[in-house]
Amino acid sequence: MTGSTPGEALEEVVLCTVIGEIHARLLLDALATQGIPARAASAWPFDGDLLRVPAPLGSYASARMRIYVFRRDLARARQVWEDFEVTGVQTANEEAPPDDDH
Repeated sequence: MTGSTPGEALEEVVLCTVIGEIHARLLLDALATQGIPARAASAWPFDGDLLRVPAPLGSYASARMRIYVFRRDLARARQVWEDFEVTGVQTANEEAPPDDDH
């Protein structure tokens, strides 16, 4: 990073906000497997956006969780997050039971 100080590289920044503790834990695991330190924290205080976004099926809680990473890891973490979201959707679609439309 041009012009950044060592302290800025270790500054925590928000990678994303997810809904549900299970979603947050799975993403933290995916980041950890790539050697990217991360932590989750509640995204409260409550705001009206939660009313417009349904909790995913199977989520432990519908609480919004922010995922934090170090600024130095942000670019790699974004790639892991994007891959995680795409892989998760594909896996869910592959494991979906067949329709019972008779």
